[in-house]
Amino acid sequence: MADILREAGVRTTLDPDRKGPAGFPVRLCLRDGSELVLELPEPALLQAVDPGQVGVAVLDGLGYARRTWGLAARCRHLRSKRSALTTELGPLVQGALGGVAGSLYLDGLRYHAAPLEVNGEREALLLVTNASAERAANEQAGECRLSAEALRRIGRALAINPALPAMASAVVHETASVAELACALLWVRNDDPRVLHLQGAMGANRDAARLLEKLRVPGGPSCAAELVAETRRPLYVPDVSEHLLTAELEARFCYLKPGGACVLPLEAGGELLGVLELVGRSGDAQFASRQPLFRTLAEQVALGLHGALIRRGLEQAATRDPLTGLLNHRRLHEELRLRLAQAERSGGRFGLLLLDVDHFRSFNEEEGHLAGDQVLRQVAEAIRAALRPYDAVGRYGGEEFVAVLPDVDGERCRAVAERVREAVRRVAHTTASGRPRSVTASIGCAAYPDNGDDPEQLLRAADAALYKAKRAGRDRVELFVGLPDRNSAGDAVDLETLWRWVAPERRSESVALGRVLDELLPQLRAALGLSKNQQQILRALTVVLPEYREAVAARRTERLQAMRSAEEFRLLLPSLETWDLRADGGAPVPLLARVLAVVESLATDGGRGLLEDPGRYDPEVLRAIQSGRDAA
Repeated sequence: MADILREAGVRTTLDPDRKGPAGFPVRLCLRDGSELVLELPEPALLQAVDPGQVGVAVLDGLGYARRTWGLAARCRHLRSKRSALTTELGPLVQGALGGVAGSLYLDGLRYHAAPLEVNGEREALLLVTNASAERAANEQAGECRLSAEALRRIGRALAINPALPAMASAVVHETASVAELACALLWVRNDDPRVLHLQGAMGANRDAARLLEKLRVPGGPSCAAELVAETRRPLYVPDVSEHLLTAELEARFCYLKPGGACVLPLEAGGELLGVLELVGRSGDAQFASRQPLFRTLAEQVALGLHGALIRRGLEQAATRDPLTGLLNHRRLHEELRLRLAQAERSGGRFGLLLLDVDHFRSFNEEEGHLAGDQVLRQVAEAIRAALRPYDAVGRYGGEEFVAVLPDVDGERCRAVAERVREAVRRVAHTTASGRPRSVTASIGCAAYPDNGDDPEQLLRAADAALYKAKRAGRDRVELFVGLPDRNSAGDAVDLETLWRWVAPERRSESVALGRVLDELLPQLRAALGLSKNQQQILRALTVVLPEYREAVAARRTERLQAMRSAEEFRLLLPSLETWDLRADGGAPVPLLARVLAVVESLATDGGRGLLEDPGRYDPEVLRAIQSGRDAA
């Protein structure tokens, strides 16, 4: 048979003279059990197959391609001058030469290898097929995995970082990491919806943080993020170096060479919460196709920011004065106790300022309460600007402000107070008639441990210094010297003096108010954290409220003016003038005035008003009373 085939021009591996290139072997099993291997110029059975989609190669024992056909002839790993064992196909070919078939996907091609024995020598047969569909499936699966991982990591960042600064930082780091970005920036709305602040940045240098610290909306877009914030429409830039709004910023401030950019508005409930900017790396072919993923991430981030802003609003409502934005009365006491504990542990010092705006009541009467509120806001801004970022400052009540200054002694405290006083003097207020009106303040200073070792003693010392500054002509700073009497409640809450103001026919009302207060005081003190001074002021308020209320109702101007001018009423007037304001009316009401309103309702009508019009009263005070009754 070999001779017949040889005469027909078909070579076999038994031919003694095998000239020309090796062919593709085909093994024939003969009847006598022997084998005959033919060498064909083309692979058998593949004539009908597109050689651009399929290929075959025969590799010798050293991994060199003896013969290639079709797609295999164009494969860079099967070049005749290079052994496939030294390429990425090496493990697959090595396995086939060892008698183990296998398969491998590489660069859009699928390689199937099988062992082949020719004349006792082990070779490898390699079938190569076009795997573009497999490549597309792999890419799609990779994008799905990336999307799932990105959503998982963003979701985790939002869940474990409820506070806004930490959340913003985690979001940009996770997004830049999972998508392999050159840069990620996140701006978030603050109290002013017209200004967005840069809260998180990854991959951008310091110049970027300085130039893009704030976005102003509206105001004429000067960068891509401002344009997106103003239009609330996403912006995709294929190449940041070729766009007018990014050529001088994103194209220059990224540490890595940038490519395209995707800028997305963050909205929830119809409100603009922030802007997310993602800058891809140069040469990233997948960045453009990931725009749907980036939009989905932006939606998730917007929801997380919405929750964080709500939480921040609730925290501020609980700890901030709604008029000035400074710490409220309760938070000031917490801050004072915290600073005191820190100073006790470290052996340090701190100062305390008690500031009162001079002649504020006459200002309110002459210019109106709206103008008075504006002055309080201006004074608050002046105080904050004159202090250090880590000093605690808040509105103590009415026109009084308190500042806690860590790491300062008495003299340094006095120097800081002088700076604050000068800052208040520079407040420029113009009345409704266009007339400028000056604003001044008197300040009392105290220092730990020189003037006391507990919050009440330090506040009493600062209050005494403030009283001294008022008597000396106002617009002054006074520093308390020595230690105040712990057992003295001070002239402002001298009950004996206050009883002299109450007419005999109204004394029974005062007694009834005092009796109700004594019953409620234990739970109020525990729930609201009332200090001894606050408790003494509340008792004084129950004494004089009937008299003050009658003078207001009867329009006894001279009587009211006498009360407002008397020193013993100085700490009582902020509560007396606001006790009848609604808690849900929007105007700021001091804590003691809110407590007094509830006490007055319980004393006069048995609490019927609390049930008929609960919105008029502070829900926190009502909860404190109810919790005490439930416990009883």
